[in-house]
Amino acid sequence: MSANHVVENPLLTFARVFASRTVGRAEADVHSAIASFLTVADLGLLVGAVAKLEDPTADGTRRRIDISYGRLIIEVKKDLTVKNAVENAEPQLAGYLQNKMDTTGDVFAGIITDGVLWRLYALHRDGLAFVTEFKLARGDHDSVDRLQTWLDAILLTGPKLTATKPRIIERLGSGSPRFLFDRARLEKLYEENRHSPEVSLKKELWARLLRTALGTAFTDDEKLFLDHTMLVIEAEVIAHLVVGLEPASLSAKAVLAGDQFHTAGITNVVEADFFDWPAEVDGGPELVMDIVREISQFEWSHVQHDVLKALYEAVITPEVRKNLGEYYTEDWLAQRIVDLQVDDPLNQRVADVACGSGTFVFHAVRRYLEATAAAGIRNADAIDQLQDRVFGMDIHPVSVVLARVTYLLAIGADRLRDRRRLTVPIYLGDSIQWGRGSRAFDGDVISIPVDAEDLATVDTEAYEALFTDSQVLRIPVSAISDPATLDLLVSELATLAQTYTDTSEKYPLLSDTLTRYEVTDAADRTILTETFHTLCDLNAAGRDHIWGYFVRNQIRPIWLSRPDRQLDRLIGNPPWLSYRFMSESMQAQFKLMSESRNLWEGGKVATHQDLVGLFIARTVEQFLRPGGTFAFVTPFAVLSRMQYAGFRAGKWLHNGTDQVTAKFSESWDLSAIRPALFPVPSAVVFGVKTNNDATALPSSVLELAGRHDELFETRASIQQLTGEDTYLSPYATAPIQGATIVPRVLFMVNEEEAGPLGRPAGTTAVVSARSTLEKKPWSEVETFTTTIESEFVHPILLGSSIVPHRIAWPAQTVLPVRAGRLLNATEIRKHELLHQRWSLLGSMWSDRKKQGAISLLEQVDWQGKLHRQFPAPPIRVLYSSSGNRIAATICSDTSAIVDNTLYWLPVSSRAEGHFLCAILNSGVVAERIGKLQSRGLFGARHIHMIPWRLPIPRYDPDHETHALLASLGDEATKLAASVDLTATTRFTEGRAAVRKALSASGTALSIDEAVTTLFEVAVPVN
Repeated sequence: MSANHVVENPLLTFARVFASRTVGRAEADVHSAIASFLTVADLGLLVGAVAKLEDPTADGTRRRIDISYGRLIIEVKKDLTVKNAVENAEPQLAGYLQNKMDTTGDVFAGIITDGVLWRLYALHRDGLAFVTEFKLARGDHDSVDRLQTWLDAILLTGPKLTATKPRIIERLGSGSPRFLFDRARLEKLYEENRHSPEVSLKKELWARLLRTALGTAFTDDEKLFLDHTMLVIEAEVIAHLVVGLEPASLSAKAVLAGDQFHTAGITNVVEADFFDWPAEVDGGPELVMDIVREISQFEWSHVQHDVLKALYEAVITPEVRKNLGEYYTEDWLAQRIVDLQVDDPLNQRVADVACGSGTFVFHAVRRYLEATAAAGIRNADAIDQLQDRVFGMDIHPVSVVLARVTYLLAIGADRLRDRRRLTVPIYLGDSIQWGRGSRAFDGDVISIPVDAEDLATVDTEAYEALFTDSQVLRIPVSAISDPATLDLLVSELATLAQTYTDTSEKYPLLSDTLTRYEVTDAADRTILTETFHTLCDLNAAGRDHIWGYFVRNQIRPIWLSRPDRQLDRLIGNPPWLSYRFMSESMQAQFKLMSESRNLWEGGKVATHQDLVGLFIARTVEQFLRPGGTFAFVTPFAVLSRMQYAGFRAGKWLHNGTDQVTAKFSESWDLSAIRPALFPVPSAVVFGVKTNNDATALPSSVLELAGRHDELFETRASIQQLTGEDTYLSPYATAPIQGATIVPRVLFMVNEEEAGPLGRPAGTTAVVSARSTLEKKPWSEVETFTTTIESEFVHPILLGSSIVPHRIAWPAQTVLPVRAGRLLNATEIRKHELLHQRWSLLGSMWSDRKKQGAISLLEQVDWQGKLHRQFPAPPIRVLYSSSGNRIAATICSDTSAIVDNTLYWLPVSSRAEGHFLCAILNSGVVAERIGKLQSRGLFGARHIHMIPWRLPIPRYDPDHETHALLASLGDEATKLAASVDLTATTRFTEGRAAVRKALSASGTALSIDEAVTTLFEVAVPVN
């Protein structure tokens, strides 16, 4: 053998046999090559595992399985593109999978393949179910690696793997074939048991909580419930493994109930909850134990807590997380905030009441334990005290499970071995306490309805409305001072109630239990006995299993709101839920609670209001003691936008004797950190709870910029907008936003050249103009060509059509506009080609619009923004509605339609137009409005009416500076027209090229000097 000879990877040799459907290949060759591939590939199976060819079924028949490998059955066909090839193979595969289940008791995965297409199946009681597929593109290294990864994710057996973020996503994520396989099995289990009282109750309570938390962003669909069920099962298995327990030795029910934790004296980690139902239904325990086997494939003993975030993000898609407002905080930021806020960890009680997966809680626990070690406090005593030092709460049931595991990880396995009883103080609860009024805790008894409306569906702050016609579970929280003991009592009541199954029998005796928990007050004993009897009745009706869990978690927010239980520090990242994503009833409740706390701005900014302001004010009101401090991560908009003006004032609740104010100390601007922390720019606000002593949020901020490990800190000033701000320019009432011509695929066109035979005079062929910015469902519309009367093809000006002082790239649109007027439906029918096209567009619109949406004609004239453009003024000034910097130009084409990405205003002369364009395009205006703009990840974005907050005066041709600016604007227009933009592909590049030319000529500097002079002497007009 020569020195240069390279031995080929044998996997490639085998893959080339089955990676293409060549005419001459035999089915036996495909069988053999796939079996050899499986045997040689590093698929995580035990060393020496061999794929078996023609494996007998051992059921007394002569049937043979094409390939069996671990717990995988493969049915091989020569070509699956042949008609009925897949359909004919499926019954064979189903028979083999059923045989394996019958003979081994295990659930096997099944694949049908011809070597190119690999189709994964799961077997259910009523037949075979397709799960997902993989297509082998070619027999090269990359394709072979991807096939190996796909198969490995299905098998998941053998030596343990390090639990890293990439591997978690690869093996357990929503795109993993193993996840899809288990998910298909879970879905089938749910279909078979969805009407069970136990299963339906758990889904009902799950939905109630999430609707309260998320409004219309939450959709009560089975898919999300099943995804959450999968996530929680996986997280609870991980909880066992991270502390050294072996769930594989337990029953499925014991795993999901956390029996080993309870035996070890650790409660509130893994317990019966909304998601343990698979352990109770036929076929479910097998699925749970398969998940145990899959999760046990990883080494978890040294895992970092952020892997749990990776698990959540691997299962729940980015789109769903965005809709739910679920943005996780980076560890370094959480630790920085904790270190700053928790300055006396031994004596301060700290909580994150929107804890998510527990990042802030993790660092607060670590900070406390480090302080106990430094103070020489014994570990057992430290963990005892920890349970009354660091708390977490969230209304999201999945997040709560992840946070509880995170709490254990923060303590660490070594510390857990030396302790007394431990109740992990992470609770499922409604931190806002929708509908409970300004006093979340009123009296010593908490009432929890069994059947109630969602907490967010009340239209008053009087919570009692929820309890009128419902069974109620009442708990006297004053009966026991220790919350952990109260948890144990409620758990015991629920457990004892599960022994009551026949309503004709007497209720079990409760007196000994109450005595053991030292409940001596007669009224308290009566209340608890009534609640116990309700639990018994629920159990007899098949609806008790979840109530102990639900009640204990619902108590905690009320407990922490008691004056003697309030906290010293509140930290965290509250939910960012926009008003427009709240349900109608939730909007009403949000508005009521915001108005009573001086947080409601209303008007044009109503839809921009966000839950974050109310969440902070409300939780400070309830959970923070006077003099306690808070630090919350927020959207950057909180620092400056008008909708948060009331929040920034710090004068929140003034309701009789109830007064809550805040003294803001400082804020951090995080918008310049890279990579960006969240999908929108962010900030942190700090303050102190006071009583009638408010200090508004300072306009001075600490800017943090750069990468988190090399941050640069600078001081800056934020321009804060309030409802009292006025427009300083007399032009403020003149600008009109352009028409909302969307979806653009229906209206935007390009002209088609006439063919050899031409086309009728007065007509034009047009084809859909496509864009990479299209979203579903419109991105799925096929490009179409129609012929149209030429008079209905109009130039349309978009934001991307203009550069400073010039219209560069007008687009084209087909709209029912004729002779300077928008036609109505009757008039459209009089024009044959227009009518044909409009009917086609109308069908597309009707098929894809949301229920109750407006007509297509109403859509293009939304808010009258189209018909208001007619007849068009002879001279208009146009300017961009968004962007890092404003662009403005004159338009004298009266046939041009203006899109809503531009604003337009009529002017009396070209001189006035040049005057305004010179000002709007100036660097002075760019700098000033930049401080007033909202920010996106790529800098300032919305412009809209902000320029008219500047003192731009009415044009006066006799005013020296006005005349100078008009002349300079004319000069800039001629210079912009001379810039060669023929090779420019992006409007941003075109704008930069024109600004560069203006700067090089000195025109830009002259304009800036004149605008500065103008603003110094301008008299504002309110």
